[in-house]
Order: sequence, then structure tokens, then C-alpha cells
Amino acid sequence: MPLSQRKSGKNTSKSTQSRLSNFPSKVSAETRDDKSEANTSTGQAMEEEYCESNEKEKTVEAGSDVTLAAIASLKSDFSSKLDGILSAIDNVKKDVSECAKRVLEADVRISAAETSLQARVQALENNKELEGKVRDLKTRSRRSNQRLVNLPEGAEGEDAYAFLEK
Repeated sequence: MPLSQRKSGKNTSKSTQSRLSNFPSKVSAETRDDKSEANTSTGQAMEEEYCESNEKEKTVEAGSDVTLAAIASLKSDFSSKLDGILSAIDNVKKDVSECAKRVLEADVRISAAETSLQARVQALENNKELEGKVRDLKTRSRRSNQRLVNLPEGAEGEDAYAFLEK
């Protein structure tokens, strides 16, 4: 009997359908006798349908289990491959940072070498200029020198300058 009829206290002899199932909740005696043969064959058919639906559900469950297992397998494969890729990326990052350090060190060494080279070039230019001045001074002193020919040795006496002025 439906819950609403129980609360109200009404008892109906009509056949009603339960809201929870497709089976009649109350069947009259006449209906039972007439349909007893039909019910047995219908019951067997329903039982067969139930078995078939159970088998289908088991097949679907087995299929879903296989699908879930395949998904889990793919997930673990992707996870392991992703771990490999991430470790490779970390290695590349380390290599790049090492290369960046080496480039910075090389840049420092190159700038130090350039500074040293510029200092040497400037020192060489200064040496060249000084050599030119020394050469000029040597030639000037030689230009001022005069040779006296056919003058006896010691004729100038003690004062060569006074002797030459005479």
C-alpha cells in the first residue's frame, strides 16, 4: 500500500502501481487466478531479461575496468615520459647556466686582455715617440760638430775656444 494511503487510513481494493517499482502493489484474487499462467511465463521472461541485463552490466563493468586499466597504464606511461622530459629540461637548464657562466668568465678575461692590450699599444706609441726624439737629439749634436783638418795636435793650447776665435 502506498505511503499516502497508509497515513490517511483508506484501504482501496484497486490495483495501484508503486512509485518505487513497476510491480503492482496490490493484486485482486480474480486477477491472480487468471494471470497465474501468464505470470509464470512472464516471470521466466523477466528473470531471463534480468540475467541478460546482469551479463550486460558485467560486460560493461569489465569493459570499463579494462578501459580504466588502459587509462591508468597510459597515465603511468605519460608520467614516466614526462619525468624523463623534465629531467632532460633540468639538464639543459644546467648546461645553459654553465655556458652562461663560461661566457661571463670569457667576457671578463677578454675585457682584461683588451685593457692590457690598449696599455701596451699606448706604451709602444710612447716608445716610438721617444725614440724619434732621441734620434733627433743625436743628429742635432752631430750637425753642430765640425772637423778641423790640417791642424797640428795640441796647437789649440789650453783654451780651444779662444784659439778658434783667433
